[in-house]
Amino acid sequence: MGSHRPGNRPRGGRGGGSRGSRSSRAALAGGGLPGSAHAAQQAGWERVATAPLSPSGYLLFRECNIFVIVMEHMRVLEHLLPAEGVEREWVLREHLQRLVLYALAQLNLYERYTLQGGTALRLVYSSPRLSLDLDFTLEGAVVDSPRHANALRNLLERALAPEGVGVGLSGSKLDDAGSFHRYFLVFDVRRLIGRKLRVKAKVLSRRYSSAYYEMKPVEIRYPVVTAVGVRVKKLDCILADKVCSLAGAWRRGFVRWRDIFDIYWVRERGVR
Repeated sequence: MGSHRPGNRPRGGRGGGSRGSRSSRAALAGGGLPGSAHAAQQAGWERVATAPLSPSGYLLFRECNIFVIVMEHMRVLEHLLPAEGVEREWVLREHLQRLVLYALAQLNLYERYTLQGGTALRLVYSSPRLSLDLDFTLEGAVVDSPRHANALRNLLERALAPEGVGVGLSGSKLDDAGSFHRYFLVFDVRRLIGRKLRVKAKVLSRRYSSAYYEMKPVEIRYPVVTAVGVRVKKLDCILADKVCSLAGAWRRGFVRWRDIFDIYWVRERGVR
């Protein structure tokens, strides 16, 4: 495998005139990676293949820096989307939702945030219903959530820089009791769909025993093809939440029809 180790950056860094940058451009033009980088990539894949299914698995892949070489000169998101139609926006939204989960793992926050609600059913349990928002519970004070949101935005912006996609934060609201935080991640994807796209995140302060959640794999297609471990509410707990939400319809004055569908879908999975 030579002297190039997976943990080392390619010599020359990211500069446009550097040897590393020139070699990566040549490799992409020729359909392959430089020999030492290819060997590092292969070694990284072998390490990931034998790693436990958790965020550490893709972190081993990250050590190879292969995605730094490739992503610097390619725009990948365009090729992950349908050519046109409403499906294009929904597919993009789900890639961005998955990227948020990837970033939480990168920030070592995956053990504090538990994904719940409709997006958990969609991304983790493969529900057919599309879901707009990311609903989390946070172990610890929600007062930490705005700081986490800023770190998340910064990391997402770096990850999406090769795509020319900017990331902003808006609508941040922290309740007086310190038990709820809401914010929007605003992705400037006008190049891809002609307008900006907002992903709402809602964070509640909760502390659960391990009986309420489990670690599940979520497939990631960008910035690398991998999977991350996500802490998610168990199906029976999500079902209980949905039943409680449906019971609250008399107080709200309207029924959330998505709750009815989610209850039906979870029950069809044999959950009681």
